[in-house]
Amino acid sequence: MKNSFKIILVFFIMISCKKKVIIDLNSKNPNLPVFSGWISGQSGNQEIIIKSTSNYSSNSVDSYLTTANVNYIDASSSQYFSLNGNVYKPNSNFSFTTGEKSIVIQLNGKTYEQKVSVYPPVNIESIEYYDNGVPKESGLLVGFTLPTEKNYAMAFELLADSTGSGNNYISLTPTIHSMELFDNYIDEFNEYGDVVIFKELLDPNNTTILYKLVLHRISAEQYNYLFRIQSSMNDDLYATQPYNLPTMFTNGGLGIVIVSSDSFFEFTF
Repeated sequence: MKNSFKIILVFFIMISCKKKVIIDLNSKNPNLPVFSGWISGQSGNQEIIIKSTSNYSSNSVDSYLTTANVNYIDASSSQYFSLNGNVYKPNSNFSFTTGEKSIVIQLNGKTYEQKVSVYPPVNIESIEYYDNGVPKESGLLVGFTLPTEKNYAMAFELLADSTGSGNNYISLTPTIHSMELFDNYIDEFNEYGDVVIFKELLDPNNTTILYKLVLHRISAEQYNYLFRIQSSMNDDLYATQPYNLPTMFTNGGLGIVIVSSDSFFEFTF
C-alpha cells in the first residue's frame, strides 16, 4: 500500500511540474549568410552565390545577398569576384592553380573564410565503349592512373552536345553538389583506375552527339561535406526543411564553395 501511495505521489509531482514553453520559430535574428559555388579550371566554371537563412515558416530562403566583397586567395595572388546578376564571378581571366587556397568573403562588416586544398587533376587516359550484354560489364570503359595521395575524392560528370559543335553542352548527370563520388553510375572499379559507367546515358547509334566526360577531383574534406548534404538534405544546400546546415566557413557563415581540379575527354560514336 505504501509503495502504491509513493507511485501516485511521484506521478502527481511530475505532472504538476509541467511548464508551457513557447519557442519563437520565426526568429530571424541573426540572418546567417549561406555560401555556395563551384570553382574549377574549366572556362566559365567559377561562380559563388550568397543567400541567407530564413525563418521556420518560410517556404524559401531570403533574396540574394549582393553587397559582398569576394576574393580567391593563395600565397602569391588574390583574384577578385565581382557581382554578375545575382552571382559572383571572376573579374578577369581566371587563373586556376593547385595548392592551399582561401575563399574570403566580407559581408556586412564581417569576414568569412573557407580554406581548401587543391590537388593536380587526374587525367583521363583512354575511353572505350563496349556492350557484351551484361549490364555490369557494359558501357563506357574509362582508363586513368590513380594518384598516390589518399586525401582526395573524385567524381565523373557526363555532358552531351546534340549539335556536335562543343558549344552547347548539357550535363546528363547531377551537378558536383549532388554527385555521389565514386558511387553513382559506377559498376566496376579497381586499383588501376578502370571503370565502367554511364551505359544508360549514352546513345552509341547517334554519331552526331559530341560527349564530354569530366573527372572532378576534390579534397576528402569537401567530399565529407557533400556526403552530409546528400544524406540529410536531399542533395539541396538550400533545403527548405529546418535542417542543421553544416558549414566549411568560419565566423558563423554556412555552406561550401566546391573547388575541383578537372580533366576531360571529348568523344563521339
